[in-house]
Amino acid sequence: DLNGVNPVVCLVGGMFALGVAAGLWYATQQLGTFFALHPVNTEVYFVVRSTQVVRNVAMGMISLASGFFGVTGLGIFLLGVRVAYGVINGELDPT
Repeated sequence: DLNGVNPVVCLVGGMFALGVAAGLWYATQQLGTFFALHPVNTEVYFVVRSTQVVRNVAMGMISLASGFFGVTGLGIFLLGVRVAYGVINGELDPT
């Protein structure tokens, strides 16, 4: 039941989530560049492996968050479009 859903809130919320996704995607690119330009300078095996794990976790978490925010933002935005279409046709009541 989509009655009572405000399309403006959905559209603004979707755009916000897509903006956060774009920011996280940019952060992923910048972090990848930083990691590529600053390799680990040590011969200690434990430190090298631990650093690789931390870098992989950081890249994975930011990439995953970017994807989640992107898909969620797209879904909320499309929900707002559908509700706005229903309100314009008189099919839905936004109050």
